[in-house]
Amino acid sequence: MGIFDLLAEARIREWQERSPEEKRQLAEHAVTITGDEPLEVQLFKEVIALRKAAQKEPESETKDAMLAKATKLQIQLMVVLEQSGRPLAAQKVAENIRLCLAEEG
Repeated sequence: MGIFDLLAEARIREWQERSPEEKRQLAEHAVTITGDEPLEVQLFKEVIALRKAAQKEPESETKDAMLAKATKLQIQLMVVLEQSGRPLAAQKVAENIRLCLAEEG
């Protein structure tokens, strides 16, 4: 099972464990995300894209800015996963980011 499958499965289980009242309240205050993918997937893809682009850049302010933004997004991703009770998913995502970059480098 891939990382995105694990994330989706964890979110489904989390939703199923909520009470009907909690589900209704969350639906009323839901934040819409651009695109069809979950926030975690969007953040993951953006981190990978920024880090890969930064690897191709010569040392410059642009490269530093890309790496800073990627780091900020990666921290945000880890916080989202940790706060939603998915610490193992956070570890696995961090490992997958490292592996994706190692393949390119």
